Amino acid sequence: MKSHIERVDKHINNYFLKLEQSDSQENASQYIANIESKLDFLKQHLVELKEMELVVNNHPDKQVSTVDPDSRLMKTQGMTRAVCYNIQSAVDTKHHLIVAHEVTNTTDRGQLCNMTKLTLKALGKSVTTILADKGYYSRQDIKDTQDLGVSTLVPKTDTSGSEIKGIFNKSLFQYNQENDVYICPEGNELQHRLNSIERGLDIKIYFNGMACKNCTIRSQCTRSKKEPRRMRRWIHEADMEKWKPYSKQRLMQCFNENKRLSIPLERLSCGQEPRTC
Repeated sequence: MKSHIERVDKHINNYFLKLEQSDSQENASQYIANIESKLDFLKQHLVELKEMELVVNNHPDKQVSTVDPDSRLMKTQGMTRAVCYNIQSAVDTKHHLIVAHEVTNTTDRGQLCNMTKLTLKALGKSVTTILADKGYYSRQDIKDTQDLGVSTLVPKTDTSGSEIKGIFNKSLFQYNQENDVYICPEGNELQHRLNSIERGLDIKIYFNGMACKNCTIRSQCTRSKKEPRRMRRWIHEADMEKWKPYSKQRLMQCFNENKRLSIPLERLSCGQEPRTC
């Protein structure tokens, strides 16, 4: 709203400047009348924008849709944004029937456990495995789903950005569960040094300042000139590691078995038909 208000203010100032310049011109009455008409419109529009700004600022979501009050501006694909809904649905992979659904104003991440609960409510304990695409991957959400007694199959994506930075990916650091240390690509041990709460998760942080300081391949491990490379491990990471890697063979196996469900993602944009992503 701020940018819209600033743009209208700029237009109003420009028209006032034109009015001042037109005072010195002869036979400019019609020109002045046109400018005054535009100024009246812009002033009224400015009042409406400021009223809407108050509504937006007082809204819990800090956004308001003038087309459909229940819809929200959401990320759809890549960097694309659209005013829409996010329709979650659980489908029986044997009979291809929708057994549970819910309309939300959030992305699919964080919806896995919620949809599993709705599915269990509809079908009971016959549900043994949930399949979902990578948009649903959330460590806490997967653990919560597994705690319900349901196996989960969700592909994990690498969001570390290490390869883009030109440094070693986290996957090259091997975790030794017996000693609770990480082994770096150079063979040094990174010990558990401290804990931290990050994005609501209890994280254990591992590093070895001395080994990192004297390491011959330090430039391939970190871009920092002073700080050592740190590994972060969720306290429930062991539960995630028990979960088998997502593969086409495993996926097809689940689709061919009974009592398996998948969660497709659909979005409903305002004034448009639903489409499956």
